[in-house]
Amino acid sequence: MAYWWGNQGVFSAVLHTAAVIIAGALAFATWEPICIGLAMKANAANAWGVSLLIPFVIYLQIFRISYDKLIKSNVHFSTMINMIFGGIFGFISAMLTAGILVIGISFMALGPNILGYQPYLLGPDGRVSQQAGGGLWIPVDTTAANFFTKLSVGAFSSKTPLKAYMPNLVQQAAAYRIHVDGNATLSAKPGSIILNGSYTAKTPFAALDDSIMKVMRNDVGKSNQRLVIFDTKWLFTKPPYNGVDSTLRVSPSQVQLVTYDINDPEAPATLFQPIGAAKMIEGEQRTFLAFKDAQTMVAATNPKEDFIAFVFMIPETQAPRDLLVRRLRLHVPDIADKSFIKEESQITALMGKLDPSQSDTAVASSDNGGTEGSVGNREGFVSGMLATEITLSNKLPIQFSKNRYNGPMNVNKDNEIMTIDAEGTISNDPISNANAIKEFYVPSHKAMVRVHVDVDKAQSLLGRSYASAAMVTSQVTLVDNKDNRWFPAGYAHQKAGGIRVVKDPDKPLQVAKQLPIADMRNGESLYLYFEVDRDCVITRYELGKSIQQVRLTVPK
Repeated sequence: MAYWWGNQGVFSAVLHTAAVIIAGALAFATWEPICIGLAMKANAANAWGVSLLIPFVIYLQIFRISYDKLIKSNVHFSTMINMIFGGIFGFISAMLTAGILVIGISFMALGPNILGYQPYLLGPDGRVSQQAGGGLWIPVDTTAANFFTKLSVGAFSSKTPLKAYMPNLVQQAAAYRIHVDGNATLSAKPGSIILNGSYTAKTPFAALDDSIMKVMRNDVGKSNQRLVIFDTKWLFTKPPYNGVDSTLRVSPSQVQLVTYDINDPEAPATLFQPIGAAKMIEGEQRTFLAFKDAQTMVAATNPKEDFIAFVFMIPETQAPRDLLVRRLRLHVPDIADKSFIKEESQITALMGKLDPSQSDTAVASSDNGGTEGSVGNREGFVSGMLATEITLSNKLPIQFSKNRYNGPMNVNKDNEIMTIDAEGTISNDPISNANAIKEFYVPSHKAMVRVHVDVDKAQSLLGRSYASAAMVTSQVTLVDNKDNRWFPAGYAHQKAGGIRVVKDPDKPLQVAKQLPIADMRNGESLYLYFEVDRDCVITRYELGKSIQQVRLTVPK
């Protein structure tokens, strides 16, 4: 690029460099408004990258065309001057253009590693940290970020400079693509997350529950620190709230607090990750989860709304400016504002007690290991669908090859089914582990219950048409000891020579007519799969007014 602009001449190179600088500054200035106001409606996962790159290209073309129209003649210099200075300005414009391109691509859903480019990763403590050797040989990303950051408080300054509102841009770009679970949503639309309350206290702070103090003593026991908590409300009514399986997953790297120096507001802004989160579980009760490693995340499945309070520890000389949650900017009050709650009792209640999974007595349990429960007699009306077995399992009754099926299917890197509406062909040919499709993916905080049902004798006693008609609007549910009702997340219909498997979080199986009951014949089997909360006991299987008593203990 430098050689090409050297041949074009120094004057053309200077004009192009000026166009790149102005276009880049405008692209960063309009980045967030365009993303939030326009691009987020089309493709939320890639909206941040697209909202930077496309405007930059448009602005650059506008300025290039304007230069060509307004400045029709060139300024001639000697060949040496053109080659030297044209090459220098060409190199500068190439560095800035490439840097903006890398930053924009980094804000897309392309995974944490892009062709070996991974300047930041999650360290053992769960913090986003720089990776040695993971950056670019020519650091165009940091060069462009630093240049436009300084420009935002210089010749192109504004009331909302990039330096204060988008600090550590390369780190933010890398953090956007880093998350504990591959199914986690990357960005949030406006209105999907609301700031519900702000809390603060100076350290040392010892008013927390004893269970929390055991894991947080080193953090809250420090002097000259500030405990800052922001309670957020998450709404299902504003997607993208959840991931592919209707489960909220929030990694610590997806939440960042932007702060400024109280004594020097012109100093560079700082980013802080939360040290933990307190989630509402029942009523007003909270459970606290400390972010101590790279695998810890907050997970939830509330179909209406969730409340999650993120806990930060910042130096006493710092004050919060904005809370970034999945790139959604939540403006927080000034630290001296009366809306900040400082009463110890309210902070203690908000933090709740330590999550049982992090207590000393927590015991790891197997995940969907095939534990079998009991199934009792049926009571009530004829159902047409009798449960004969209930098991803690995510396995298909029979495996099939991912090379021999018809219909859409999405699997993860372990060949676990994420979504599917397909029919696999069963054969006697051996299937390699690399091609075998044999189980559903299950989030770590959930368990999968498999219910085996057969064609009921009611169909032969009362007739297929009567039994089928009675099931059209009947709901199929499992009920646990906490009166939670669970609809099937998917099913597997095993028949001669094949197996039909369906699982789509966007199309819950709420009524029996969505199941292939009426099409089943003798000798065929239907397996229903329910995703349920851990630490419960499944007590009933219901189809409309038909009830079967069951018992299956789901471990923590």
